[in-house]
Amino acid sequence: MSLWCENPWVPPWLGRAGRIGIASIELSTLNKNTDMLDIPERDWKVVRKLHPILLQRYCQQVFQDVHTLTEDGECNYHDAYLELYKLVHDRDKTIRYLFNGLSRSKATMMVAAWKHHGLITENELAMFSEETLEEVSFIA
Repeated sequence: MSLWCENPWVPPWLGRAGRIGIASIELSTLNKNTDMLDIPERDWKVVRKLHPILLQRYCQQVFQDVHTLTEDGECNYHDAYLELYKLVHDRDKTIRYLFNGLSRSKATMMVAAWKHHGLITENELAMFSEETLEEVSFIA
C-alpha cells in the first residue's frame, strides 16, 4: 500500500505528511503501525477542550468575511451573490479539514492546521507538551 497520494482537496501547506494523513490512509491505521502520530493523553484533553472554542473562532472569522463582502450597498447583487457563494463554499471545505473527524490519531494534524490558519493563540499552544509542539512545528 502506497502512503503517498496527491489529493487536490488537501491544502498544500500540509505538505507530504498532511497528504499522507488526510488523503491517503486512515491515521489510525498509520498510528497502530508506527506510533509516530500518537498524542499524549494530556495533550489530547487540551485538543478536546480547544476544538469547540476554535470552531467558534473560525466561524466568527467567516461571518466577518461575509460582512466585509456584503458591506457595499452599491454593488451588482448577482456578482455579490456569486462571490458570497464562492466564499462560503471555500470556507466550508476549510472547516472540514480543520474540525471534522476529531480523533486522537488526527489530533496532531489538527493542531498543526489550526496553527497554520492562525486560529490558535500562543497561550493556547503553550498548553501542549514540548513533544507535541515539536511535531506540530515539523508539520506546520
